[in-house]
Amino acid sequence: MRLLSILTPAETELILENRTASFKDLMKLTFMDLLLKKVIKIVEVEKQSHPRNDSRVYTYIEKGKNFANCKPNPHESIYTTPFEEEDDIQILFHHFVKIGYEATGKSIGYKKKVKKTGNLDAFLKSSFFLNLFGMIRLNKQGEKTKKEISNYLKEVDSKINHLLENDKEKALEILLTIGGNIFLLKNLNFELLKNIDKQLLAQKRSESNSESDDYGYWNLHMDFYEHNDLFSDDFDNGTSFQSYLDDTLDSFDTQFDASGCSVFDSGCSSCSGCGGCGGCS
Repeated sequence: MRLLSILTPAETELILENRTASFKDLMKLTFMDLLLKKVIKIVEVEKQSHPRNDSRVYTYIEKGKNFANCKPNPHESIYTTPFEEEDDIQILFHHFVKIGYEATGKSIGYKKKVKKTGNLDAFLKSSFFLNLFGMIRLNKQGEKTKKEISNYLKEVDSKINHLLENDKEKALEILLTIGGNIFLLKNLNFELLKNIDKQLLAQKRSESNSESDDYGYWNLHMDFYEHNDLFSDDFDNGTSFQSYLDDTLDSFDTQFDASGCSVFDSGCSSCSGCGGCGGCS
């Protein structure tokens, strides 16, 4: 379904859930998609705050290898702007989530940012009242598209693991086409992605670098499958890939919920919410 190669997962979620789309889910989907495209990445650093104290592992967010190649959409820029304003920084994970939360204008503001790409215009009703309050209402075309997307994702969900084991080329083509919308799949076993053949990936890379428009949208997502991981090129700590992914999603949920019931330190404004409070290193 070519439309899913254009839509970010947050945009797709707005079509599928529209009135009930969760603020946290939209933010999380955008965060995970940027990790998938290696626009940002997670790094873990072991530090000892004092010689007498035990060392601790701190989780940071920093620029990914594809940061310079990404032209962020308005709803993605909440996560990329801190790195544009201050180069070569690391931001503590929990500070990073808070920065994004504070930059959204909360649920209504973030839904407006998601709509700003223009990709959803053909599917949404438009009026002064709806636009003012950031309300999402599908028009007739939108309802039709919602059904088509929902049916397609259900079909992919039902067969993707089988394809990854028995028809890797078809599986890879589907996964590359839907891009970050893989996070809307409920049954995908991420561990199976490690089985994708390197020669097949090289072939798809060649196609994506061709002049054909049919493959241009694959570029930023290709690195994920080539390196068999979501966060770094050295994912090999004995933890299962699925567990690592689940832990990251759980950590995001925890930090997001904490952001909703606390006021971020205004003293951090000098470096986009990180430098003034020890978020950068």
